[in-house]
Amino acid sequence: MRFLRRIIHAFIYHLYVKRAISRTDVVSLFGLSLTIQPSVFHPKFYLTSKFFAEYLQGLNLKEKKVLEVGCGSGILSLVAARQGAWVTAVDINPRAVECTARNARSNALEQRVRTLQSDLFENVPPESSFDIILWSPPFYPNDPVDEASYAWNAGREYAVIQRFGDCAASYLREKGRILFLLSSDTDAHSIISIFESRGFRATLAREARKLFEVLSIHEFLPERRRD
Repeated sequence: MRFLRRIIHAFIYHLYVKRAISRTDVVSLFGLSLTIQPSVFHPKFYLTSKFFAEYLQGLNLKEKKVLEVGCGSGILSLVAARQGAWVTAVDINPRAVECTARNARSNALEQRVRTLQSDLFENVPPESSFDIILWSPPFYPNDPVDEASYAWNAGREYAVIQRFGDCAASYLREKGRILFLLSSDTDAHSIISIFESRGFRATLAREARKLFEVLSIHEFLPERRRD
């Protein structure tokens, strides 16, 4: 079934999406105006961003410090900022960082969203700490070949997710948590095991079937901070 879904996704991608994302696009989502540059993950065509954004809209984020890893267009960072959070948005793709910063300005949220080009936590100040770390990660255990493909490919054996798991706890405040999106198109069990092997406890926060796949948001909390 997973293989069949990938075939369907590939067909849709080459039929319509590939041409659409090769040019700058302007869309409106969740009352936000977004300009999407080529090579930046496009929230209009992929259900993950919408599903995650809907979930964030139901959270009380007032005055919370939030880090979004892999910010792409900035849709999740902007939704969190609009909910009252102070957001740091990072991405390895410089176009994504530029895109998020531009979208924050165009939606009058630039005071609440700061952007950094960073490979995971590489350029995040080591003294930083966050109440929530958000990540809608790459799903496929393949090596990325360019900046755009980092949004899809996590490296062999999910290497980038393993690196994230190695460092994430040190950037969490007391009682801080990670919110992490997974798809039935990926090996969710293996990814959850990455976090459990590093001392996190996983809790399913939300799950929904979206067309050909099941999307889920998981909360990861360091065991030593569960009180």
